[in-house]
Amino acid sequence: MITKLQRDLRVVSTLMEIKEPLDDSTKAFIAETTAEAANLLKTVKKLNALTSEDVTGDVYT
Repeated sequence: MITKLQRDLRVVSTLMEIKEPLDDSTKAFIAETTAEAANLLKTVKKLNALTSEDVTGDVYT
């Protein structure tokens, strides 16, 4: 999922540099990818805030 999101974000970055008007499906793709990235960032921030006492069970890094 992260690899796909990284690829999608590169595509979005490229699309944002295009000066021509974007069609609706491209705008929807940009909005969806941006929302996915924002959600992933929120999750990562929450995980980074966990202390070792908060984590139980097997943890693989």
